[in-house]
Amino acid sequence: MNKAAARKRWKTFQDLREILRVTENLQTSPFGQTEAGFEDFRGVPLLTVPFECGGGWEHAPYPLHLEQCDFSYSDWKGFDLGEASITNALFIEADFENTIVFYKTRFQNILFENCRFKNIRFVQSELSDVVFRGLKPRDTLFLQAQKIEGGRFEGDMKGICFNESPMRHTHFAGMLTDCRFFGHPSVVTADDHADTYLALTPDQVANRMDGVDFSQAALVMCHIGIYCYLDKTIPPDAAKNCFVRLDEDFFNEGLRLIKQQCDPARVDKTIKWFELFYKPDIRRPYGVLGPADFVKALTEQGAADFYRAFLQAAINTGRKI
Repeated sequence: MNKAAARKRWKTFQDLREILRVTENLQTSPFGQTEAGFEDFRGVPLLTVPFECGGGWEHAPYPLHLEQCDFSYSDWKGFDLGEASITNALFIEADFENTIVFYKTRFQNILFENCRFKNIRFVQSELSDVVFRGLKPRDTLFLQAQKIEGGRFEGDMKGICFNESPMRHTHFAGMLTDCRFFGHPSVVTADDHADTYLALTPDQVANRMDGVDFSQAALVMCHIGIYCYLDKTIPPDAAKNCFVRLDEDFFNEGLRLIKQQCDPARVDKTIKWFELFYKPDIRRPYGVLGPADFVKALTEQGAADFYRAFLQAAINTGRKI
């Protein structure tokens, strides 16, 4: 069944209210089960109506509990879930649009494959063994989850905010550009008005990045910060990225090699970027660099020279992950 055929059969129902009534809040499908034994919600339109004034939508989040369902080709617009759960479900070529919020929702054993995500937020939700496959730069995802455990993120990812979501044994494959990983919600200061920052040990942070596997990924201009420890991650191949622990020894060796190996015409600019992002700072214990990170600022050759010196400094000082 293709997308057009799956969606066409739901046109007999007048609106969302009728769909929810007929399906008993998406517990049973009028079309039975798929050959694989899933409740057949392929192509279902879950479309809410925006208020005419003031923004927002016409409903509170739906506290639904869904299990063993196939939502492939489904169309979600503004259909929020809250205090909900989805277990053993398929979302193949589904569309999620118009700022959908999944609030305190448990996702377990889910496949999102070649879906479209536009302003989708996972807030205080739990994701266990959830696979996002076929992600594209157009997809906008914001995660501030209670946990992300297992599962995979695959594709060409751009601007995805993982924030301080606790991640454990999660795999990444493909390209990550301008994505964000934090270790903690915010920087800790000595008091409310102090400019003195305090260190957090690995066991104190919200997101320990425990067993997060980037071995099949490449990171470009990703933001790794706010006490984000990378010592338990599996980094990409050295041709793609260098994960490094930032300290004085690494920084001084990096300065020495930049001055020694980089084009004299670009040394000052290279040092500026190195000091800005990789100078030791208790708020940023680890750093990441790739050969394409500073192409715009330093040219392709300048970025490659910077990366070569950076990688060698990490190896020389034993700070490379």
